[in-house]
Amino acid sequence: DIISEHPERFFVAEIVREKIFMQYRKEIPYACQVNVVNYIARPTSKHFIEVEILVEKDPQKMIIIGKEGRALKILATAARLDIEDFLQKKVYLE
Repeated sequence: DIISEHPERFFVAEIVREKIFMQYRKEIPYACQVNVVNYIARPTSKHFIEVEILVEKDPQKMIIIGKEGRALKILATAARLDIEDFLQKKVYLE
């Protein structure tokens, strides 16, 4: 059955955006764009998904990344878990 007309790439980007909204609040979520750059579906191993997060200003980039990349790692882990749940498949999120 078809659940939606949108491709999986759309939902992956929306999941990442949701995690940005949940983690950062204030102006950061409104000043960023999420693009799925690469999506390789692999039937026998993890799907490979490459996502880019674009922001308007350099200070916003530093907020997204966080000290030593910790904030970005938290964001990526939360997004990966939700994407795996949505796709019912393990993914490698970069």
